[in-house]
Amino acid sequence: MGRVAAEPVFHWEPQDLMTLYPFVDPPLRPPFSTPHRPFPPRIDGRNRRLWLIASLLACMVSPAAYADQAEPEYTLDGSRIFWFVQITDTHVDSILPQSEERITWALNEGIWVVDPAFVVNTGDLTDSTNGIIYGTGPHEEEWIRYRIFLEEAGLTPDFYFDLPGNHDQYGDADLSYYRQYSMWGSSTGRTQPHWVVEYPFGSYFFFGAATAGNDGAQWPFDNPTFVYWEMEEMRAALAEHGRDAELIFLFGHHDYRSTENHDRFLEELSPYGPRFYAHGHTHDHKATLGDDGIIRYRIDSLGQARHDNFAVWGIDANTVSVGVYDAGDAWPAILITAPVDARLLEVDNPYAPSVPNSCTAAPVRALVFDAEPVGQVEFRWDDGTWFPMHQRLDRPQQWRGTFDATELEPGLHQLMVSASGSDEASQTIEVMVVEGVCELGPEDPDLDELEPEEVLDAPGDMGSDLQGEDGPEVGTDVDGGFDQGGGEDPSADREADGADGSTDEDLGQELADGDQDQGQIPGDRMDPEGGCGCEAGWGGDRSSPGWWCLALLLFLATVRPRFGGRVGRAGVTTRPRD
Repeated sequence: MGRVAAEPVFHWEPQDLMTLYPFVDPPLRPPFSTPHRPFPPRIDGRNRRLWLIASLLACMVSPAAYADQAEPEYTLDGSRIFWFVQITDTHVDSILPQSEERITWALNEGIWVVDPAFVVNTGDLTDSTNGIIYGTGPHEEEWIRYRIFLEEAGLTPDFYFDLPGNHDQYGDADLSYYRQYSMWGSSTGRTQPHWVVEYPFGSYFFFGAATAGNDGAQWPFDNPTFVYWEMEEMRAALAEHGRDAELIFLFGHHDYRSTENHDRFLEELSPYGPRFYAHGHTHDHKATLGDDGIIRYRIDSLGQARHDNFAVWGIDANTVSVGVYDAGDAWPAILITAPVDARLLEVDNPYAPSVPNSCTAAPVRALVFDAEPVGQVEFRWDDGTWFPMHQRLDRPQQWRGTFDATELEPGLHQLMVSASGSDEASQTIEVMVVEGVCELGPEDPDLDELEPEEVLDAPGDMGSDLQGEDGPEVGTDVDGGFDQGGGEDPSADREADGADGSTDEDLGQELADGDQDQGQIPGDRMDPEGGCGCEAGWGGDRSSPGWWCLALLLFLATVRPRFGGRVGRAGVTTRPRD
């Protein structure tokens, strides 16, 4: 089955830690104390005017230092869409039953069916109990078992991003086991995954903040903290990638409001206006909206809970939707992406565009995931008539329908989408209908409406193969990893890959012996036609004109004239800066 050519391009730009942070003392873990800052130089009266003129010129010629987040849109064009999976609190070697079955399902069948752009695990990768007693970790056996899960699923560091949680730092302040065995840590030597995903319709920046305590305190103590070097890393990454991103999406293990130094965290974020922060830790399913305008959304534990532990996030024309399902019993999973739910659990969603009631052909779009073929998808408003939805050829997970919005009165309405596949399921959301002008734009054509030469240029296809223009047939192996998009058994490739007689014990021994080239970036940037290539954003310098303008204005706000003197610094010892 042919695929269109457009695929997401992931950015993966490694930089050496000592180049970016020359003040960091080896090993990779920097001191936790905030370094002294130099006092601002004093400028005499003769030079003060020159500095003022220079700063004003810089402000006049420089572009805006930051770009606002893209506005969410309700539109007929459904091609500007992608989705990703979030799991959390895997607690490998958990003392509770059936945890390994759920983890295996999520990393294999769950990913194979959903076919996301990427997967993020928001911490507590291991349990630190060795299956028996809390407060005895870390246990290398748990970390080896965790890595085996990833290896058996064929996951790679340009697709799977894992964050540390408090259980991962119990007795291990330097997160040495995380750095050796986690996907991100073993590939980069770092603790804060961040990456950019580019599509023809824009780039999207994702940052995973390390909230673990950095002190190695044992259970039951948990002291989540944003330390100085972590915030510097986030600042640099935002400066490099945040200004050009359509949306910035944040992850962490803890709720950042419960994390020490969260004021600094919000200070660094405030110029960019991110809207969503996804996390875990509390082993429940809840949403919160604070006065900072960020929706904090958490899901339940994959390792220690049976429900609400497998999330699919969808971005459709810069609107954000989330569906949360039960690992092992999710199909068919439905995620309505247009219009967007006006409420996220208990929280009003300020980023949900309303539906104008002047539209006679307004869109409904939903993603439907199932291990078996989906036979029928329908929608209805309130308790009204059911209307059919049709499946896209270029994006088979997406189903679409239209309705006459003039029949709906202004106010909140319930939209339900139902699907029949391996079972029957439905999702219901609340949608705000308002009086307004209908400006939805044109709908993007499907493959059967395009000329043959246009098919290879069609935007937005997730393509279950991630392999280029035509792609492999459904069920064939992609880059030696798991089957994406088809096949009867997602483990078949792993069985073939293990034909050399290697076993889990062999892999565990290799990991324990350090044969995974810890701290090295695996491979170069991948061609977008050869699959999803990642270039993890290390951040960069602040040399853009916008930054110089801001720096000069702050400088002038703190200097004092020193007549008859010369430019000089207070006599303090400082650390070199990048």
